Amino acid sequence: MSSATHSILHFSTAMLLFMGAVTSGVMLLLTTKVAIEETYVSQVQLDRNQQTIGQTLGRLAEGTLYTGAEVMMTLHANAAETFDIEVDGTLFAAGRSANEIDTAGMDTTAFYRLKEIRRSDGSLGRMMFTRI
Repeated sequence: MSSATHSILHFSTAMLLFMGAVTSGVMLLLTTKVAIEETYVSQVQLDRNQQTIGQTLGRLAEGTLYTGAEVMMTLHANAAETFDIEVDGTLFAAGRSANEIDTAGMDTTAFYRLKEIRRSDGSLGRMMFTRI
């Protein structure tokens, strides 16, 4: 074989090895990304302290009883939302910072009933938690 043939074979072999390495790297990257996302989701589901009422019960239901701890967690988790939250007469305005929320007077062992007030376009305007 001539030197041109040897060069073409060496170049082809090098390209095949390079393409195999790139493909393996991309597959490793994708599987690692999926594994990290699945780990995060499973850890959030296991840590009950990070879950709000909507996550633990699927969806907020009017008339259902919620503990003060669940209401307090919902207040902090929905701090920047566009709806007001009223807890036993205390209004927490929409767009508030989580650091501005003062829940010192809330009884975490008390039970609260939820009432939703919707805007004319159907979006949530206010959540009212009334102590029972």
